[in-house]
Amino acid sequence: MILIALLLFAYFSVCISKLSIIAPETLTSRIDSKDGLNYKIGYFGKIQYGVHLFGHLYLGNPIDACHFLRSFNEQEFLENGHAIAIVRRGTCSEKTKILNLEKSGAKMVVFVNNQDSMPEYFGEEGNIEESRIPSILISKNDGEKIIQFLEDQKKVKKNSVFISLSFPSDHKKEIIELEFWMSSSDQKRVVSAFLKDIKDFIQLNQNSINFTPHYVTWTCGICRVHNFNSGNNSECLSGGRYCAPDPDSRGPLFGRDIVLEDLRKKCVWNVDKNLWWDYILKFEDKCLSHSNLNECSLKVLKDLYNVDQLNDISKCLNESFVQLSKETQTNRAIDDNILLKEEKDLQNELDISSFPVLFINQKPTSILQLSSIINIMCKELKLTTGQCQNYFVGYHRLTKSEIISITILIGSIIIFGLLLRLCFKRISIHDSTSLSLEAGNLVSEYFRLHDQTLEDENK
Repeated sequence: MILIALLLFAYFSVCISKLSIIAPETLTSRIDSKDGLNYKIGYFGKIQYGVHLFGHLYLGNPIDACHFLRSFNEQEFLENGHAIAIVRRGTCSEKTKILNLEKSGAKMVVFVNNQDSMPEYFGEEGNIEESRIPSILISKNDGEKIIQFLEDQKKVKKNSVFISLSFPSDHKKEIIELEFWMSSSDQKRVVSAFLKDIKDFIQLNQNSINFTPHYVTWTCGICRVHNFNSGNNSECLSGGRYCAPDPDSRGPLFGRDIVLEDLRKKCVWNVDKNLWWDYILKFEDKCLSHSNLNECSLKVLKDLYNVDQLNDISKCLNESFVQLSKETQTNRAIDDNILLKEEKDLQNELDISSFPVLFINQKPTSILQLSSIINIMCKELKLTTGQCQNYFVGYHRLTKSEIISITILIGSIIIFGLLLRLCFKRISIHDSTSLSLEAGNLVSEYFRLHDQTLEDENK
């Protein structure tokens, strides 16, 4: 009974992620659709998990849906159920197509892929918050056959393609959005410890985890009153728009150094996301206690990056400052900064006032316990069991040196056990031999005494 239930569950789990063509048979005969058509959920707008949709397919008019579309009228809704539009990918963005189709009255969009192979993830443009209709992507081969059939039907003024689709109710995300807010004034090294721990897991699953670093800054209230036109505040850049606390109290560093370093790290990320990890960890190790943060940072950069990359980082940093006028030179103490402004606007929107803060799919957490965070991601992502099993013992991933050490320890224990057993065996053999000899001596002594007694009696 349990086996039957499991088989039924497996069946429905597969079928629920299929698009079924109910009618007409003339189309189903062209497409191998007995088990339904495979599709990818479009991660745009509202994803209607657990919802069952059915209706008639209509060709987008125009078919690429990049321009004005005819509206589906109420009579069509009453006669045919939901109006589901089918359009080709390409020419313009998916966002443009979806919004155009939603305005036309479509209740769902079926995208036909413009490439032979299907992408692993459909939704590179991010979430379209304005849209309230779902979308899916089907293969180029299946989609073009459907489009050709609908075009033939259009010529004879017929439209009889009726489809049914159920969105899965128990879903797992294909992409995790991981946003980490930090600051270079991390004297307790909480940030560096967390990044060091999670680096391998993120890079192992870089196709499934979209990691983005962000930097927390503060605004000088008095400077705001004076319209940010004073560059005398040693804790701030851009006239007091972006500030950080003094990291070493009476030491040589100021908050301004911290903000500048955060800006540099943002540029490092923009130039090379993979090397950013190496730079961050090496910077935290070498420069946090250094008296000249800028000098130490540049030295670390030179160790990791080539000349072209160094020039790109420098260019990114310099060009991010907005000159007040073409006649004046850039003044970091006064001029606003594009990158820092973007970060600050997002920080204000999310109401972040401290660090570190981690957002997992837009949900914040300040608890940076690696095992808990990896456990959340493993549950939500479509990760293989092996990838998550690599992080055992509190989700700590064993390094090569740790694996070698454990192997040597286990080998030593096995060898010691074998030697101990051999030793006991030899002792046992020795004891057996000793007992046999002693028994033999006693028996010999017995017979000697017995013979002597007989001799005495004969006398």
